[in-house]
Amino acid sequence: MNSPDHPFALASADTSAPAEFYQLSDAQLSAITKMAQFLQLRPRRAPFPDRAAFQRYWDRLDAACAERRLETPAQAQARRTARAAQQADYYANEEHLYAWARRYAQRYQPSQGQLRNRMLKKAGPAAPVDAVIARLELCIDDDRRALELATRMRDVGRSARWIQGKLRQRQFDAATITRCLATCAEATGSVWTPESATRKARQLLRKGSSQAAIRRTLVETPADAPVVDAALAELFTDDLDATTLTAAITRLQRRNVDAQTIIRRLQGKGFRYADIAAALRESGFPP
Repeated sequence: MNSPDHPFALASADTSAPAEFYQLSDAQLSAITKMAQFLQLRPRRAPFPDRAAFQRYWDRLDAACAERRLETPAQAQARRTARAAQQADYYANEEHLYAWARRYAQRYQPSQGQLRNRMLKKAGPAAPVDAVIARLELCIDDDRRALELATRMRDVGRSARWIQGKLRQRQFDAATITRCLATCAEATGSVWTPESATRKARQLLRKGSSQAAIRRTLVETPADAPVVDAALAELFTDDLDATTLTAAITRLQRRNVDAQTIIRRLQGKGFRYADIAAALRESGFPP
């Protein structure tokens, strides 16, 4: 451990800690982080008051890693089983589970279903999960959180189907998702707003999609059509489709893509065969 090449012996390079604490080098910080990960420990956040404190911490980690490497599979399984039993016993206490759940809810703002599953996974089926959920009911507002997430996703150009899928992944119940989407659609009858529809249309246009393909992607319900059509009318000029098609053909020709592949790819972008063939002939590359 005292060799010059050992991380513990390297000179300090970290100046982020206050001067009164021991300064860790990048190599030292990396080494103790890797050892903590190997032992499945949380990274240490508190600074070391002096080099002796760091030495003691290093020695404990080093000894634990050496012991862990010598474990047989049976010993490792026994250790994990004992650890799980110890954790379940600790969180069987409602106050302990409540303290953990409150911190988790404040940090991640989960849905009730998501928090319930996390508690069951952490504490086991015998834990007082329902009692903790009842105590946290004022802190966990599924309707508010779902609407917040949906609004954020809509504003960056996500469709109603996408939003619905993401809310399901976060384990919001069906009634909450339905209320959330209805609230998002109050103004226009569609989850899309003029701004979000225009943003998404621009994203698809940059990828080389035609106006028809963009409309098919954005219009999921009849109520979406007026909002999407207004956004497309503002975005597309009469010759924008032709300009987009010509630019796409030019890019593919530079990559030495053959005519049949160009046609197949551009049809996938929503362009008609006749328009693609005409553009290829104009570029001197007949289909």
